[in-house]
Amino acid sequence: MGSNWRSSSVGSCCYECKERFPACHDVCATYLKAKAEWQEKKDIINENRYKDKVFESYHHDRVKKVLREKDNKGAR
Repeated sequence: MGSNWRSSSVGSCCYECKERFPACHDVCATYLKAKAEWQEKKDIINENRYKDKVFESYHHDRVKKVLREKDNKGAR
């Protein structure tokens, strides 16, 4: 693993934090800010994932229709 393996997780700001204590995530401003930013990124990814699935579904249905029409022409 590289030295930056924690940089993509929400808890990366807590790694080796000197002020850390049990249940500090409830009140730590640094953690709450990092969590909010992480949630925004997560929401954008989920939004785009839905859009991609809609496109994939349309594309899949269109290809199925074209292949079905091609098979029907060959069966005549």
